Amino acid sequence: LYSIHFTTEENGWAVGWPGQILFTNDGGNNWATQFSGSLFLLNSVVFINNNIGWIIGERGIIMKTDNAGDDWIFQSSGELSHLNKVYFVDANYGWVVGDGGLLLQTTNGGDSWFTINLETSYNLNAITFYRTFSGVLIGWLVGDGGLVYRTLDTGKTWIKLDTGYYMRLSRVDFNSPVDGVIAGDDGYILRTIDRGERWERISIGTTAPIRDVHFINRWQGYAIGDNGMMVRLQGNSR
Repeated sequence: LYSIHFTTEENGWAVGWPGQILFTNDGGNNWATQFSGSLFLLNSVVFINNNIGWIIGERGIIMKTDNAGDDWIFQSSGELSHLNKVYFVDANYGWVVGDGGLLLQTTNGGDSWFTINLETSYNLNAITFYRTFSGVLIGWLVGDGGLVYRTLDTGKTWIKLDTGYYMRLSRVDFNSPVDGVIAGDDGYILRTIDRGERWERISIGTTAPIRDVHFINRWQGYAIGDNGMMVRLQGNSR
């Protein structure tokens, strides 16, 4: 399994290989299989409510449901690249990142997708957004080679940021318009408190790849990695 998403304490979905979709409505005590119609790897799942969600995967696969996964309908991405992460902010606006610098956006719930050229060939691995009080969406995406991009205008334009680090970056998480963390290979977790203008490393005493990281507030978070590693982060360290 490669991705999991819960909309409530009870309802959640997990996806993986080959074309696997699992659903729970009792907080994970029991899981049922949903039919995907695919045997390819499914990399990422996201829901905006209990009914509407999307799944992406290899060979450019994008699927959508509007009935909690009872039916999954294929959408055309126009791509054959490996898709790594999907993110939707509402029923219309969504983004997908993938291999070879691929960034896709939709403004109609995935009925059509268009490509945003970032002028990079590095694989893009994760993307996230935060809605400000004024309604503007600020976003960040990360990829191989220490790649970090930021948008301040709901994804219309993207600016490359310099972290000073050049390893593979796998996850990005922001819990405010200014406070965010990035996880990557070699045990690296990078933290910013100014929207990504500057980054500092949080040392967690490992060189294992960090697979995911999430901060619940400005100072407290969790990181997971290979071999069952889980670390609670407090301030600038464990």
